Amino acid sequence: MLKTIISFILSFIVGSSGISLFPASGFADEISEMLFGIPCTEDAIEDSFLSDFDLSDIRLCDENLGFIKNRIVLLMNPDAGLLKKRAFFISHGLKAIGWCAVSDLYVATCNALFTGDIIALCEELKEYDEVVYALPLTVTKNEETYTPNDPFNFKNESVKPVWNETRPYGSNWWLEAVNARFAWDYSDLFKKVKLGIVDGGFQTDHEDLKGKIKFPDSIRQSRNVPADHGCHVAGIMSANINNGKGVAGICPKAELYCVDWSMEDNQLWSETLAIIFGLAHNVKAGAKAVNFSVGMSGSIPENYAYLNNSSFRFSALLSSYVMASLLSKGYEFVVCHSAGNGNSALQCIDARNSGYFAAISKDNCFTGLYKVSADDIINRIIVVGSAQNMGSGKYMQASSSNSGPEVSIAAPGVYVYSCVSGDGYEYFSGTSMATPIVAGIAGLIWGVNPDFTGAQVKKIICSCTRSKALASTRAVYLGDYELRDLPMADAQLCVEQALRQTYKNYGTVRGTVSSDSEITEARFGGRKYTVCDGRFSITAPKGSGEIVFADENGNTVYTATISVTAGKITDAALEVPVPRADEPEPETTGSDTPAPDTSSEPEQDSPEAPGEQGENPGAENPQGGETP
Repeated sequence: MLKTIISFILSFIVGSSGISLFPASGFADEISEMLFGIPCTEDAIEDSFLSDFDLSDIRLCDENLGFIKNRIVLLMNPDAGLLKKRAFFISHGLKAIGWCAVSDLYVATCNALFTGDIIALCEELKEYDEVVYALPLTVTKNEETYTPNDPFNFKNESVKPVWNETRPYGSNWWLEAVNARFAWDYSDLFKKVKLGIVDGGFQTDHEDLKGKIKFPDSIRQSRNVPADHGCHVAGIMSANINNGKGVAGICPKAELYCVDWSMEDNQLWSETLAIIFGLAHNVKAGAKAVNFSVGMSGSIPENYAYLNNSSFRFSALLSSYVMASLLSKGYEFVVCHSAGNGNSALQCIDARNSGYFAAISKDNCFTGLYKVSADDIINRIIVVGSAQNMGSGKYMQASSSNSGPEVSIAAPGVYVYSCVSGDGYEYFSGTSMATPIVAGIAGLIWGVNPDFTGAQVKKIICSCTRSKALASTRAVYLGDYELRDLPMADAQLCVEQALRQTYKNYGTVRGTVSSDSEITEARFGGRKYTVCDGRFSITAPKGSGEIVFADENGNTVYTATISVTAGKITDAALEVPVPRADEPEPETTGSDTPAPDTSSEPEQDSPEAPGEQGENPGAENPQGGETP
């Protein structure tokens, strides 16, 4: 107790002098809040105000944007001490009701009730040295818009899934499309990694998520209400692997730190700060990649696309500022944000309309007094579009997947099979499904090397690709930019690049081998590697050695000698012993009903509402189980 009191006194002394605050205990914060109305530690977060408003408190600016009466957001000067902040609040009749102290962000009540008065007050407060920026507390509308999939009623969960990365098909196609099995060949080299999710609630005891779901603190845990959308995202990122149930998440060694940001009672209005505080909670807890399958674009009317509207300008300003504050304090992370699923009519529009981190550009990036550049922010944001399977390793962007210059990459997002609440599994479609695939790949990269920066991880993800998601021929695009092809995320190439960057003596050998026998694995240097349709890739320490190709029973089919060159990617010149017969088309799953055809686009994507809990009827697993 004495140590705590001393810590508080030191915090008070240092804070009153205007020097950066001295870390103190939660008890010291409680005392400071009672005496001064604000905390004294630099990482305190208080966001209970997020649930303290209803529709009667909203003053509408337009049909999708509103201000909350008598509340403002203050971005305070990081050099202002505790006493200066307290004096500022008192002299202007403000009372702090929430804060993200790590970002010097405070939410306060004021005497202004109407929009014009609130804006005028913010303009006045921005002139003071204690304030970096002041703005109204905004709310935005998130509509639940989706077209349901046809109901698939597969019951045969005993059928082992077929894996074929050359021709992805069935309920595991999204893992095949990003070459996840090839990346998992290096699982013994992966370290544990923390990933974050800000979404609808999560079922902690789901049979495929047990032990995976964690919360930044007890308050976030108490506010969690399980929902389908959050569980689906969590399953994609890190559902338990090799447990004989359901699906396999892309990043097996991840711990998922989750924040249920959604409003209670199906509230259609949500505060930008609910999203931003979710980032701060997760990054503070150690999350390296934080997934945001949320957005605003679904409420935009048919045949219309907002650009530079108030709602996303406010969210871009706050989102970039909080990212700058976290980076300035030494946190390293990436933000993975869904591009959005079009407007209310599923017409493809500019992804910036999804708001939050997707809205940030060099023109509107705001870093305040922090010594962080716009490039530092943008190089840690990955905006993800949705791709559908066209068959034979070809992909096209879903027609409603938003586009524009901020979209970084595409990942599978149509008929993605994952967990839902109640120990269930369903197919969902939308950019909300594509984004956690990329967040999971970021986790694999950090699993190889925890010391990578967020900018390095984004560069690896966006540059280590081999396939394209072609621009949709069916999209009704209302944006100012031409639709463009996007690179497809590739877990294998990302992991291999991360290994070569981390271990300078590592190199890669790629090639194909043909045989009249079914080759499923290669053995080299004491490690097993996946082989599909004769394609193999070996990333290992430099040197020469024998590579052994074997069938699914472990029987040796062919041997050869290869040489690995440090830092290089080389092609294996293997002698082909016997020409291989053409591979037959994949067999059906064994069910009386065929699997959903993921090689062609449904009449519409079935995107869940950006930022809302999707309830898309999907299908039970046509193949059952997961990768062995």
